Amino acid sequence: MAQAKDAHELADNIVAPYAPYSMLEQCQKKEIFYELCEKHGVPYPHTFTFTMAMLNAQGEAPAEVLDQIDFPYPMILKPSDGIMWWQHEFEGQKKAYEIADRAELEQVIRDSYASGYTDDLILQDRVPGNDEYMRVLTSYSDRNGKVRMMCLGHVLLEEHQPHGVGNHACIITEPNDELMGGVRKLLEDLHFVGYSNFDVKYDERDGSFKFFDFNTRQGRSNYYVTNSGFNVAKYVVDEYVFNRPFEPEFVTAQDEALWMVVPMGVVDKYVKDPELRAKVHRLDKEGKGADPSFMKGDFVFNRWLRMWHTKLRHFKLFKTYYK
Repeated sequence: MAQAKDAHELADNIVAPYAPYSMLEQCQKKEIFYELCEKHGVPYPHTFTFTMAMLNAQGEAPAEVLDQIDFPYPMILKPSDGIMWWQHEFEGQKKAYEIADRAELEQVIRDSYASGYTDDLILQDRVPGNDEYMRVLTSYSDRNGKVRMMCLGHVLLEEHQPHGVGNHACIITEPNDELMGGVRKLLEDLHFVGYSNFDVKYDERDGSFKFFDFNTRQGRSNYYVTNSGFNVAKYVVDEYVFNRPFEPEFVTAQDEALWMVVPMGVVDKYVKDPELRAKVHRLDKEGKGADPSFMKGDFVFNRWLRMWHTKLRHFKLFKTYYK
């Protein structure tokens, strides 16, 4: 049976609240996303795209190519196609790299393409600052490409183990109308449909928020949106099942809410800003916190044990990998 890629290929009783496959595929490619950012005035880190065609006959990155990179070490390296990336595993493979010097850069490029990966590698200026400089933005766009909901979260902690680098671990909802406005215009100019999720980092060098990724889906940490009062499933059901009008027509999350999947002890040790640590404790005491691993109605004893094992394991993971 052929795999369907677009909504028109599906049976009439299947609802697919997504943009055409061609748009989803293009938006998820980082170099294409940066072209969109350039066009719409959305800031992003200075970037160099390394393609497989740049390799020499020995499968290595020529010096004259790497000499074109005009931002310093340490720099960031990540795959353009994350799905293909994990289909070709190799020793020492990471979700993203912080490259310390030229020798490491050449080695990672060589290992990446020797594994069978064929898409581009994104080399990027490293925006300074720890996890607390990160933000995450989630949006829902209706079938006509109008953005109906946006929720911005201030990331306090991310995971740091090789296969989990960048996965969120603690988020507090934090509105920023200026930041959200630029992305809303980009999405509506594209006539994008469905969920979108962006990774963002504040750059203290110029006071801007730099956009890293355009994920055409809900994020792993999407319950931070639900806990902020905006259940994205309801938007789909209201629009596609009940045909209800959006009231209000556009809304952004304004109230503080806490989402976390690590123990409070990890927050206390690894969140550096004392005001942010205090805010986490305050929101937790006010009942505005949520850990989706432990939700009412999900209790099965063996599952509960596994979830606690996973949660407590963060003490070891952060001790091992957090720099």
